[in-house]
Amino acid sequence: MRKMKDSGIAWIGEIPEECDIMRTSRAYSSVLGKMVCSSPATPADKKLPYICAKDVHFDNVDFSDLKAMWFSPKEQELYSLAAGDLLVVEGGAGAGGAATIPSGTDVHGICFQNSLHRIRATSDAYNTRYLMYYIGMLVQGNYVDYVCNKATIPHFTKDKIMSIPLVKWPVEQQRAIVTFLDAKCSAMDEAIRKAERLIEKLDAFKQSLITETVTKGLHPEVARKDSGVEWIGEIPETWYVHKMGWSYNIELGKMLDEKRIDAQNTKSYLRNSDVQWGHINLDDLQEMTFKPEELKRYRVLPGDLLVCEGGEIGKCAIVPEDFPDDIYYQKALHRIRVRQGQNGNVRFLAYVLFCMAKNQCFTSSSDKATIAHLTGEQLKATKVPFPPADEQREIATFLEEKCAAIDANLAKRRALIERLSDYKRSLIYEVVTGKREVG
Repeated sequence: MRKMKDSGIAWIGEIPEECDIMRTSRAYSSVLGKMVCSSPATPADKKLPYICAKDVHFDNVDFSDLKAMWFSPKEQELYSLAAGDLLVVEGGAGAGGAATIPSGTDVHGICFQNSLHRIRATSDAYNTRYLMYYIGMLVQGNYVDYVCNKATIPHFTKDKIMSIPLVKWPVEQQRAIVTFLDAKCSAMDEAIRKAERLIEKLDAFKQSLITETVTKGLHPEVARKDSGVEWIGEIPETWYVHKMGWSYNIELGKMLDEKRIDAQNTKSYLRNSDVQWGHINLDDLQEMTFKPEELKRYRVLPGDLLVCEGGEIGKCAIVPEDFPDDIYYQKALHRIRVRQGQNGNVRFLAYVLFCMAKNQCFTSSSDKATIAHLTGEQLKATKVPFPPADEQREIATFLEEKCAAIDANLAKRRALIERLSDYKRSLIYEVVTGKREVG
């Protein structure tokens, strides 16, 4: 059993008795890449490809879509790359993303941009892949604050990278750590990729199943006719195509006005972000003023269908029967109810909207805005398939059963990915800090 001692650093904890803590600067050097600049007079054949932040993820450098710019001969030398170099993302959402250039990779003539640091070992006594795993442990274990001084958006400046406290290992142990983690992480990454591929297939099958069912029904033998709507195609002869506003009452929520807060009349309300596919989140509801005369208009009731007006437009969920009373909704949402005397079914309509959203029916027009919004008038005018009432119920029940099984399978795969990712993070931490013995 390995003897341990206190490292003196809270987030590292105990380390092997024979190890010490040293700063990265004792073993590695860092160079920040060249700032991107436009050189319109430079011929394309005089420019060199360069790697930037988007090309670097943990243990992966993507060379498939590199941009190019001009580098002087001195810059080419300064910003050159070699197999074994460690690239670390300097800032932004991917800050701390770290990957080594694999052995045998031809990177001659490829440089790097100032969103990246190039890290090299100062002697054969140090291993860049060990440092890659160590930085990966920092990022994936949420220890970045300790290095980046609790910045809102972390920036791995040269000073911060060079001051990272490392567990100092002999080079043979560094190699053993890298060999062990390469094998274990590779196996876990492959299992994660396999689960992700299956998730993609299940998502595609679910989308195909819903699309086919809400446009063709459950009885393939029936006669069909042209719907007159491209995305719908042919429909059963007994079906119609209706504008949504004919059968459903569609009401946009109340505009948020923070300047007119009446503390006596505040109510909890739903936002766009509270509505997920088939689920309404009540964990973090906000409040705003609803006047007494507005309560009936903006109250959310069980059986209502809530539809997102922006963001992922068309995303929707039905309000469940056990929904709390006295909840209202904001302008970012449409509330849909069946018109009195009509045969609409919001359970069926929810699947139609899922089909339309996933097949880009709301955002495929030539005049698509940068941020798409589905106005009330557009939603009312949207043409949807309209089977007889009994078929709407039959289709909704069929899809609820089938989609529940698919969703359960998806949840299992996502849970597996989460478990593997958590175990990978834990394993890297334990190995690089010596809490788990390898080699």
